[in-house]
Amino acid sequence: MLRLLQSERSDDIANLIKKHCSRLMDKAQQLKELPSERAAHAKKEAVRLENAAKEAEKNLRFSQAAKCFADAAAAFKQLRLKSSGQLKEWAGRQAIAMIEKAEKYTTNAKAAMSNVPRRASEDDCVLGLPHVPGKADTTPEEAKQPNLYENPAATAGVPESLTSSFVQGRSNKTKEEELVIRQGSKINGKIYEPMYVNDTDYSNFSGDIFKDPAGLPPLSQKQKKEGAVWARISQIYSNPVVIKQFTYENITQTLVGDCSFVSSLAVCASWERRYGRTLISRNIYPQKNNVPVISPSGKYMIKMYLNGAVRKIVIDDYLPVVQSMPPQLLCSYSRIGEEAWLPLYEKAYMKLHGGYDFPGSTSSIDLHALCGWIPETFHLKEDSKSRSDPEEAWRRLEQGQKKGTALFTMGTKSLSADEEERSGLASQHAYAVLEVVMAGGRRLVKLMNPWRRMRWRGEFSPHDETNWTPALRAALKYDLDSELLEDNGVFWISWEAVQNFFSSIHCSWSPARFKYRRNVHGSYQNVKNQRRCLDDNPQYLLHVRASTDTMVWVLLDRHYLDTNDEPHIALHVYQGNRRVYYPVNPLIHSVYNNNPHFLIRLNCRQGENTFVLVVSMYDEGAKMNFTLTSYSADPSAITPVLDCPKIEVKRSSFSKVFRHNWAEESAGGSINTDKFDMNPMFRIDSQHTQRIFIKIRPSGNSSVHVGMHLFVSGDRVRRSEAQEMTSLDGETQYRSECIWREYQIAEGSYTLAVATFEVGYVGEFLVTIKAENEVRIAKLPPFRAAPAVEPAGEENSPKANDGEAT
Repeated sequence: MLRLLQSERSDDIANLIKKHCSRLMDKAQQLKELPSERAAHAKKEAVRLENAAKEAEKNLRFSQAAKCFADAAAAFKQLRLKSSGQLKEWAGRQAIAMIEKAEKYTTNAKAAMSNVPRRASEDDCVLGLPHVPGKADTTPEEAKQPNLYENPAATAGVPESLTSSFVQGRSNKTKEEELVIRQGSKINGKIYEPMYVNDTDYSNFSGDIFKDPAGLPPLSQKQKKEGAVWARISQIYSNPVVIKQFTYENITQTLVGDCSFVSSLAVCASWERRYGRTLISRNIYPQKNNVPVISPSGKYMIKMYLNGAVRKIVIDDYLPVVQSMPPQLLCSYSRIGEEAWLPLYEKAYMKLHGGYDFPGSTSSIDLHALCGWIPETFHLKEDSKSRSDPEEAWRRLEQGQKKGTALFTMGTKSLSADEEERSGLASQHAYAVLEVVMAGGRRLVKLMNPWRRMRWRGEFSPHDETNWTPALRAALKYDLDSELLEDNGVFWISWEAVQNFFSSIHCSWSPARFKYRRNVHGSYQNVKNQRRCLDDNPQYLLHVRASTDTMVWVLLDRHYLDTNDEPHIALHVYQGNRRVYYPVNPLIHSVYNNNPHFLIRLNCRQGENTFVLVVSMYDEGAKMNFTLTSYSADPSAITPVLDCPKIEVKRSSFSKVFRHNWAEESAGGSINTDKFDMNPMFRIDSQHTQRIFIKIRPSGNSSVHVGMHLFVSGDRVRRSEAQEMTSLDGETQYRSECIWREYQIAEGSYTLAVATFEVGYVGEFLVTIKAENEVRIAKLPPFRAAPAVEPAGEENSPKANDGEAT
């Protein structure tokens, strides 16, 4: 064709030949780039391995994902050798991408394995914060009837510490949940983003000298009085290290009033030393070979569990000191010279809470932030409504100590100056619990005062020669002579004395006690009093498939955007599988408190168990975001609650919401009044025998009592003439704020009358109607008007909502 083109004289024919040549050359190039049979097979295998790796990544099995990505990388390398052209270039790019992912997940798996329970296998290591996702391709009906229990990869092998986890780039949360997590990043006006794997790269801590753009945390009055100034770690220590000996013996609290936080650090350090595993000592960055090291730029990052996510708290290395040679720290410090982890941890937590003028906390709150363990409080005050059983408390303390699944601190009562002097205990002060033992027939607790001075002076103090028998000293390895020489704030005390002088025990339980963990994130604004109606409260179904009689723990975490904002929260539990509207016959009616963590423990029978969890706030007008988490030994799930499960799970189900109102001429009052016939009425036409769910909610005045009546008619009715339907539960009374009924109706026409108990109430109301199949709804005119009907709201189509009746 090219030779023909050279000899052709006609321009038109020459152009035609050029076009034909161009098509032939394009075709030849395509044929050239077609893979051989071997290359096609290699491509298919490489893509298969890549998909397997992505599936493992999706299911949070990251050590398996690392292996699959490595295999995929090798397959793409082979494909590159067997192919040419664009396929060869694509295979090369894919191989590089697979190598990067394999290296990423290999590093993460190794880093987390130091914190997972020893009974968990590597493939069961969960590096993310498990959320209970549905399948991405589920239909609406399947989403309503989820496969509740089949997803072991998302729950097995819960890490010993939740802060050993990282937030993964890929998420199965809903958009609403993602918004809740994003909003939780702003605390006290500063941003604390979720922590990602890439944040831990050592390169992030090199470069120019770092100074926190958020500024230095405000100093406390005590620090200012001592003339505090700021100095960098390199100015304080000549040869600084982050961690030299991570042990409670070196911890000392000074001017900052954070005894609960320092005690929390002490019990974590004690746990690590006792059980030979890491808990919080690897939550400081930068690191080399998984060991915290001094930052070359002075930039440090502390990993904590806050507001439903693992978050990063970035600080510089300026610490408060008093000017001297060398400078002396005016914050908590380690007794081992040049060890920096303790003041760095404290500075990060003080930054989070607005400065060193710390308002106070409890160790259950602090420990949850440090390691994500499950917080619980035992109340010991005799006049407390929620006082714990001392015998049950001791049993659980002793069991948790033996198994290594619990951390404890204790807080003293309010003591007078005379009581402090006589007992040797500080008033309203937190103590770290180091040991809980039964020895010599006595129940004893070993405590540490974070001040590292001032200890107990009663029974089993160093001055008590009567109770410290030779046998007991040998059993507890207690050297009475050395204890008399130095007051280091560590002492033994009897369980009976604990009950007399301490008001609370703050416990934190390891999530590794449980095989399954499920959580959801939500938001809530308490717009009205909840004593009569719970329709606005966030509600969730907890499903548990128990292999034997067991206990499930449920934790409500209130996210705090301002640490001074302390609304009172509670979590109520009802038996059943549908939305709760009236606070009647709860399984558990909890007492409100202002602690951001609220724990309940549910007894489950062998077999299927279903509970309704109702999130509640006492303070009217308060707002909060929250995380709700269940912990169980058996398969479990948390799903959104439905108004009427028997209706809403059907594919053909119908739903409509519309507004209407009572006016002066249509506020006839209850069915017992002569003016009942004036009330708003609606015609409902059904072509099927089916269930129908109806809910009425008045707007504005929450005290108004509302009722509904369903008649077999289809026309406006007079109370004495029509046959009224009976609801499935037989309920007939009027209710405040909200009322719902469920009926079994046959094919035909019906009249719905909406009334208030009192005559003359003027206001708006909202009508929700759900049915197994489509129904037609129309507003009925008053008796004095023409008999024609007009549609209620917009088109009555399945799933329509937010229409307005006219």
